[in-house]
Amino acid sequence: MKKIMNWVLAAILICGACVFTSCSSNEDNPVIVTNGPTITTQPENATYNVGDTTYPKMSVAAKASAGELTYEWFAKNVDGTYYSSGITTAELDLKAFIGNMIELFREEAIGAYTFMCKVTDGKGTVESNEATLTITDIPASGLAENIIGKWMVDALNGQPCPTNLKAVITFLSATKAYGSLSDFYSDFWNNHASADVVIDGNNVTLTAFENEHTKHVTVVDIYSITDKDMRLKSDWKVYTDDKMVINEVWDNERYIRINNDFENDIIGTWEGKVTSAEDEHTDGELHRWEYKADGTYVYYNKVGDEWVNNNDVLAEYFVDGILLCTRWKQTADSKELREWWEIESIKDGVMKWTALRLREDGTTYTATFQMTKVK
Repeated sequence: MKKIMNWVLAAILICGACVFTSCSSNEDNPVIVTNGPTITTQPENATYNVGDTTYPKMSVAAKASAGELTYEWFAKNVDGTYYSSGITTAELDLKAFIGNMIELFREEAIGAYTFMCKVTDGKGTVESNEATLTITDIPASGLAENIIGKWMVDALNGQPCPTNLKAVITFLSATKAYGSLSDFYSDFWNNHASADVVIDGNNVTLTAFENEHTKHVTVVDIYSITDKDMRLKSDWKVYTDDKMVINEVWDNERYIRINNDFENDIIGTWEGKVTSAEDEHTDGELHRWEYKADGTYVYYNKVGDEWVNNNDVLAEYFVDGILLCTRWKQTADSKELREWWEIESIKDGVMKWTALRLREDGTTYTATFQMTKVK
């Protein structure tokens, strides 16, 4: 959807109406020429919140080295190329663009859009700095009130998020939160990690200390928030002894509000097996787990008619909302293994799990598991 949206940016800017036209594209970024005009005022970032009656503008100012100045604005596509808008004035009025993006794409119009202006005189052409228009849909009451609650990642850059990549963030107030992360590619075990929160407009910064050496900093630009979901851009950094060791940026994330929390309901002994045709973690046989209140569990193997403690040296789990994460080691020297599920329901002594798994070829499948409580 976003690719289609970017293809019609130019048409919207030129026409101010819902018309698809073939616009010229510049496959290479505009080239800066030494002999040419001097840009004296760069375009600045702008924000528009759905419902505002005042629309932002972008502008550029330049000094010619020879001849007349001409201008041409470009919109940036998702692949990094620029598309000519056809607007040839020093000021870019974004009212028509914003109105028609919202009319064409509704909630998909929420997000960030990048623009740049080429300025030409008798000796050459220079390009301005990029400037970003952010279209948001934040309630009038603001983020501080509406962000309170539990949220879980549902989609990354428009694609469903595999369960082993999911994070849960619970905002307790406008200044405090905690988060849990089903982190499959590192040693981090983020179980209800406390975080400080700073809210500035539609920007949210979360800072959490895993230990005295490791710090997590997540900077989030929230585009929209409702009672059901939240769309945002995130920049997550992990520092060890002030050296950045991980950096992930997602331009388009969707979080869903989580109303259930099965942290206490899971406590007890459960027996069950996979109910889907495919899952990488299990063999289709009955298994038994005893989940304890201290975050540890006991896994039992069935030997004949008896359930026998597997005696793993490490057996820990956490539940945050509907996200269930477990990790274990059979011996002190064995590799730590992890498994991730989403708890679909716990009702009348029956617990159902689901998980979106990623195959090696990049395709996905849904695994399911059902358990009954042992009395």
